[in-house]
Amino acid sequence: MNKKMMIRFSIMGFAALSILASCGKGYGGGGGGYSTSPISTAVVEVDCATVVSTGTVNIQSSVFSPGIETIPLSGVVKWINNDNVVQTVTSGFPNAVDGKFDTTIVPGGTKCLKFMGAGTYNYFSRTFTSTTAQVIVQ
Repeated sequence: MNKKMMIRFSIMGFAALSILASCGKGYGGGGGGYSTSPISTAVVEVDCATVVSTGTVNIQSSVFSPGIETIPLSGVVKWINNDNVVQTVTSGFPNAVDGKFDTTIVPGGTKCLKFMGAGTYNYFSRTFTSTTAQVIVQ
């Protein structure tokens, strides 16, 4: 195999790996003209109208209530935005976003996330970064 052919195969292999690496990343339905960032495959946005939630978090006065929601593996948490401002549910901490999920909820809106990996998921609102909470999946 000559050097030119080896370079072509290397480039094609790199391109194929890049395409495969991007597979499996879901996108939530931003709704209301607001965008939603890519979320990991351990957490996926689901249509609240088609699932039964195993936990519910209310957002009111820029506070998540309850602050800790414990659900079973493959459970669904439903967030209800009772505030008059757009809120987000963003994984990680305000100074350390971890990219597992990031969804926007319009005033009066709801969003549901299904958690398929056990563990503790810290999250906050980008609107009021002091608004933090956790989902614990057992």
